[in-house]
Amino acid sequence: MRPDSDIDVVLVTSGDRRAALRAVRSIGRDVAREVDATILTPDDFGDLVTAGNSFVSKILREPHIAVTGDLHALVAVTDGSS
Repeated sequence: MRPDSDIDVVLVTSGDRRAALRAVRSIGRDVAREVDATILTPDDFGDLVTAGNSFVSKILREPHIAVTGDLHALVAVTDGSS
């Protein structure tokens, strides 16, 4: 990753989306980088997985850093396979 590249964040939360967006913007200011955020509810994330959404499929397939939680575990919960 280039030091001047933006940071792409996918945040899956059942909390307040506006609060989540404010937090993401604050992090961007703190690290002096542009942060591109996609904020989804767990249900929305599960629906995108079920639909085979290319964006979500790419996230799950390629290397990523889970700050907290595990997207693959969330997939198991949302598709009922756990």
